[in-house]
Amino acid sequence: MSKLNNRLIERAKPSPRDKYIADGDGLFLRVMPNGTKTFCFRYTWGTKRRLLALGPFPILSVAEAREQANEVRRQIFLGVDPIEQAQITKPAEPDSPTVRTLIANWTERYAKPNYKRLDTQLRMVEKDILPVIGSMLVKDITKKHVSQVINRVVDRGARVKANRVLSLMKTIFDYAAQQGEIDESPVTMTRKGAGGREKPKNRVLGTDEIKVFWTAINIHSGFMSWRTKRILHLILLTAQRPGEVAGMMWGHVDLEKRIWQLPAELVKSERNHVVHLSEQAVEILEFAQGRSTGSRYVFPSARRKGKPTGTQTLSMALLRMFEDGEFGAMKPFTPHDLRRTAATRMADISVHAHIVEKILNHKMKGVMAVYNYAEYLEERKQALIAWGNCVGRYSDVRAPEAASAVCAR
Repeated sequence: MSKLNNRLIERAKPSPRDKYIADGDGLFLRVMPNGTKTFCFRYTWGTKRRLLALGPFPILSVAEAREQANEVRRQIFLGVDPIEQAQITKPAEPDSPTVRTLIANWTERYAKPNYKRLDTQLRMVEKDILPVIGSMLVKDITKKHVSQVINRVVDRGARVKANRVLSLMKTIFDYAAQQGEIDESPVTMTRKGAGGREKPKNRVLGTDEIKVFWTAINIHSGFMSWRTKRILHLILLTAQRPGEVAGMMWGHVDLEKRIWQLPAELVKSERNHVVHLSEQAVEILEFAQGRSTGSRYVFPSARRKGKPTGTQTLSMALLRMFEDGEFGAMKPFTPHDLRRTAATRMADISVHAHIVEKILNHKMKGVMAVYNYAEYLEERKQALIAWGNCVGRYSDVRAPEAASAVCAR
């Protein structure tokens, strides 16, 4: 019985040496110390044990790896050494790699060293690019083929995503040109031809809307886990990015000191960041502590064991609630709008702009970036405590009476 599946592969952890997970009949998944996962085929030729690399996961799916493994077995049965055969046919490949091969090469040589998180890009590759042009030769790709990829995304109503896919294709085909695979990139389309101009994101919840939001989330009885509810609340209370809140780890949280420390490798700004936890935030984490026992994540995924809750879950939950009218006449908002709301409303309670910027973990600009290296930890702490009290007052959750004096309506 075959052993490999997407869930098992995603959960496979690297070790100090190459690790091999068998699928059966010679097909293996090799997990390298750097986390790279590659399908390969082991076989004996004469008296020698040989290993043939088939392609990386997830660019190559389990089903495709099995198809390639079947072809390798056929060659061996016919008396052909697959590795020698690959070397014989190899000279023709540099002149005509497929888009799938190009992307596999781009992933290993360019993307992994340069992208902090590749999940989003690889999902676009798998869902939007490879199904349309994956089997085509790179040299044959034209502007028309690019438009077919983009139009397919636009036609499903995902205009913003179409712009993201376009940007990714520009990066990939620019890489192909730099590597000499093509003379110039066929991706000349602009956003105007893709998803169009994106409106600046400026949605901020008013104080009355915060109360509606908080209450609607609390009383929602539909398909929404406790994790989703608490993450959405915590984004508003901490003003941190949805992905950072959803991926919060217990090892970074000190409830006694009321501090959440985010290491540089997990945040967009690539520097260590400290978030002070208000009383309201601590209550949420204490609630989560009793429900995520044994997990390294504060909000473990209900579907993917060993993974945190995904941000797509948060967006879909809000979308369903708006479709069901649970927020009344409120204008739609996204999880990231809750972060913007926190930043804006903190300014309403006289938190200085540079303190808000530090809480958001933004890079300082202008003269501040050159001369001011202060972290303002005490000021940030007091600001988040005051903001937590305000959210408590807006949302009718427990908060000190002192909040009434500083929260503006």
